[in-house]
Parts: sequence; structure tokens; C-alpha cells
Amino acid sequence: MIRTRSSRAGLAFGLTCGLLLSLTPAAGAATFSNNAQIAIPIRGPASPYPSTIPVPPGALTGKTTDVNVTLNGLTHTAPIDLAVVLVPPEGTNILLMQRASSNDDAGNVNVTFDDAAPGRVPVPLASGSYKPSAFALDWSFATPGPGTNYCNPGPAGGGTSCTLASALNGADPIGDWKLYVVDMFDNDQGQIAGGWSLDITAGGSQRSLEVTNVSTGGGTLVGSGKVTGSGVDCGVDCFGAYDPSTQVTLTATPAAGSNFGGWNNCPAPVGNTCAITMDSDKDVTATFNPNPPATLTVRKDGTSIGTVTGTGINCGADCTETYNGGSIVDLTAFPGAGGTRFGGWAGCDSASENRCTVTVAGDKTVTAKFDLVTGPPTTPPLQPPIAAPPSGAVSTPATPAPPTTDSPGPPRLELGGSATQKLGSVIEVTAETDEPATLVADGTIAAPRTVAKLSAAQRKAKTFRLPAVRADAPARTRVVLKLAVPRKALAAIRASLKRGRRATARVTVVATDPAGDRRPAVRTIRIKR
Repeated sequence: MIRTRSSRAGLAFGLTCGLLLSLTPAAGAATFSNNAQIAIPIRGPASPYPSTIPVPPGALTGKTTDVNVTLNGLTHTAPIDLAVVLVPPEGTNILLMQRASSNDDAGNVNVTFDDAAPGRVPVPLASGSYKPSAFALDWSFATPGPGTNYCNPGPAGGGTSCTLASALNGADPIGDWKLYVVDMFDNDQGQIAGGWSLDITAGGSQRSLEVTNVSTGGGTLVGSGKVTGSGVDCGVDCFGAYDPSTQVTLTATPAAGSNFGGWNNCPAPVGNTCAITMDSDKDVTATFNPNPPATLTVRKDGTSIGTVTGTGINCGADCTETYNGGSIVDLTAFPGAGGTRFGGWAGCDSASENRCTVTVAGDKTVTAKFDLVTGPPTTPPLQPPIAAPPSGAVSTPATPAPPTTDSPGPPRLELGGSATQKLGSVIEVTAETDEPATLVADGTIAAPRTVAKLSAAQRKAKTFRLPAVRADAPARTRVVLKLAVPRKALAAIRASLKRGRRATARVTVVATDPAGDRRPAVRTIRIKR
């Protein structure tokens, strides 16, 4: 049963479907609930996935000014295994709970997530109000979940200053609110017996600010950056809510290899800053362009053989790649088998053992030296790539890779594969880790943008999610991950690839080692006919 409760007086009536609505639009606060049980399995997405609470038209008026979320009757034998994300109808998705609390049993507790709570989720988990809490690297929520498209409130694992207020205030509360719950590990399970509820406050006189980042360029050369300011920290899109006449200054910061192209709808732009007076709702766009291209060439020298890998480099055979000028590229050298050692780098900006970092400000050449020695190799040899079957599973090599001696911490993760691929039933990326790890990959594929800026509805219509695949990766072994392209996406994107236009696939891979440490990485692929 789904219920809503208005804080304002008004005639209410019950419908046969069990939905209780107020006839008077509420410009104050209201509670909306979905009391259906959420079953949490030993591992994987809960059921239902997602659990949805609709906020119907007329239930609230005005913009969101405060949101609290409550899980009713949470029971789990190891709540630290849970990942919970809230996806609003408008605003920014926010991680509520991930790797929080402990392995101690939680029995029928009511947990409220509230920015005003005094602290984070405790150990052991008990009923109460807590700030959203994440204590590990981002988790990728499988389709139809948001993948890694959400803000992480921290305090650990790459968290930001993200709060319920910064993610949701100033957005329209009307529409479907979705809760995705996942058990990330084996052996434990549970339920949210009473479902969940939303306490939403809307109305007032606050003004909303939406900031959108637009990337220009084509092929592998695409601009990127972020916009920050009071209440704003945007990698892609974000909202903020402000009292009338509040002065807000936004700052655009391009990523390495990109430059700031300018503002759109900014009333007072000065270079990479934008000054705004919030006397009404505002919608501002920042454009980031790629720097002029520069080429990195990798050469191999010495008396033996080896392979050098990096973003777009698999040398081996592919020893040249073109980047946005100013891009920072990490390279790793792997000696070949049969008594080969790595002899050093030339042309790096910085180097440590078999790793090299280079800034490709202009055309640049880096040389890796491999020499024959009488003793054993100093670095385990690179294993040949293992092609995954279409399901995404990866078989183990016939010859096990030597054990890793790297220090504790998240596994190192390098992605590769063709940066430009033909549109087909699958998209391929290669992944390699320095220790045994489990790989989970998902992503999106988007049709070409035909205008400088698309509305949120247009972006959603032109973007399709790639179902997640999973693979077990031996140490220092390249595996091929194949992500299926949905038929609906194939038809829509094929029709849009005209006159040399390119679609874009963005694949996120998360590597998890046996200790539970995670390392995410993202690969952007251009799609042609």
C-alpha cells in the first residue's frame, strides 16, 4: 500500500487502490510511504528493484526545501553489506547508505536519513536519525539502477560534501521517487519489512539553480570539467536552492586536456566565473572544449621484449595515441617472459619502477627499455588477453599469473580497447588489474547531440543503459568485457548516425579485490556506423 499524508488541513478520501491523497495542494510538508516489504537477498538487487513512491500532481506545490528518508523495519545479518541509493524525479541521485555500520545483526530497526541528524550511521545499527553515510568507493547499481550516477556523501571512499539538501533542494518533488537496495556480498540477507517513507517539505520562496556542463569535441577528443560554488559541485548536472536575492558565484574548472569555452545564460560572466543574483529560478550552462590534439608515441628499446599499456596504448602493436593537449597519461611496462627485466624509462615527467606519468602538452615520445638477464624477471610477465564470451564471463588462463607482492589497498585498474567502435550488438573494453579481482562493468550509450544543450527529458530519451556484466580477473591479465547494446538503443542510435556523427558510450568498471577494496575507472568510446 502507498500512502501520502499532508501537513496542511484538507479534505482527504481513500481510493480503492489504497492511495490516500489530500485534495488541497500542500505548500508545506507531507509524508509519502510505500509500505510494501523490500526483500534483500544473500547477494544482489533487492525485490522490488526499485521500490517506488509516487508524489502525484497537486500533492505539493513549489520546490523541494527539505527531504528525509526512512527505512521501516530494517533487518539484516550484516548491514555493512548494504548499498542504498535514492533516485528523485528531479535533482541529483544520492547514496544514502553504503558499507555503513558493521557485521552485527540489525533487527527490525527504523533508520531515518536526515541532514540535521547529529552523526553518521552507528555501529551496531540501531533505530534513529543519521546523516547519509558511505564508507567505501562508489558501488555500481545494476540496471535499471543508476550505475555510479549519484553523489557520494562520504565520509570515506571518495565522498564529497553531498547532502540531501544539496542533491534535492530546489528541484520539483512531483513524480516517481525510487529506492534501489543492493546486498553487495555473499552469506547475509534481510528485509525492510515496512517499506520506506519520504518526508518532503516544499514551497516557500526559495529559487532554484540548475547548472549543466556541456562537452564539445568528437572521437576520443572531448572536453570536460566541473563547476563549483556555494551549494554547487557539478561534474555533470546539479541543482541548488537559495533564498531570494542570494548572491552566488560559480567557478568553471576544466579537466586536464580541456579548456573552458564560456557561459550561457550567465548574467555577469567574468572569465571562468559567473555571478548570479537569485531573484528567480536560473539555468546556467558551462561549456568545456578539448585542447588542440597531441600525439604520444611509445618506443621500446633494449635487448629483449615487453609490453607497455595505458589509456589508448597497448604496445605490443598499438604504440601511438592522440589525446587532448595537456592530458595526463599513466603508462605501465610489463617485461616479456624468458628472463627479461624492465630497464627504465626515458621521456617521462615522473617515473616509479615500471610506471610512468607523462603530460602530453605537445607531441611526445616515451621510451621503455627491456633487457635480457640471467636471473628471474623483476616483474611478472604480461599474460595474453582472454576474450570473454558474449555473456561477459571471463575464463582463467591456463598458466596462473605469479602472485602479486603489491602493498595493501585497492587494486590498480587499467582500461583499454578500441577508442572508436562500430555500432553493433556489443561494446568491448579491456581491463587489467595488478592483483586478482572481480570486475563489474556497466554504462550508457547516447545518441549524438545535435544542439549545444539538451533538456533533461531530451538527454534521457537519447541515452540508453548498458546491462552490467561481471568477470573474475587474474592478476596482470587483460580480460575483455562485452556489454550488450539493447535492441531499442541499436535502432535509435543507428538512425541518428548520419553525416559522420558519432554516438558515445561511457563504460564504468569497478574492480574489487578479495579484501573488498575497490577501484573504479571509466572508459569513453566513440561509436560510428
